[in-house]
Amino acid sequence: MEWFNFMKYAVRYASRGGNTKAVAEVIADKVGVKALHAYEPITEEVDVLFVGGGVLFNSPTKELKEFLASLDGTKVKEIVAFSTAEFSGATIKKIEAAAKEKGLRLTANLYF
Repeated sequence: MEWFNFMKYAVRYASRGGNTKAVAEVIADKVGVKALHAYEPITEEVDVLFVGGGVLFNSPTKELKEFLASLDGTKVKEIVAFSTAEFSGATIKKIEAAAKEKGLRLTANLYF
């Protein structure tokens, strides 16, 4: 049994062209959960939230911004941010800022 089987995970993404969705589904498969679109709120406590999105006009998508703004920091222990955009720094920075604002630990940034 792998070490990560004892932790509770969630995967949320915002994807316009399908690349971020595809990466989210691979991550979700590896940790044994379903990847859900960012409009699906976190409704139960999770140890690690993988959250990612692309960039539209050098900014994260509206869906990702709304998800991050509504994120309940009491339900998530830590975040792993990922992005598939060529200029993914804007998305990662937005996820980092949201994590900090909610008092969450950001443990990794993944660029695809």
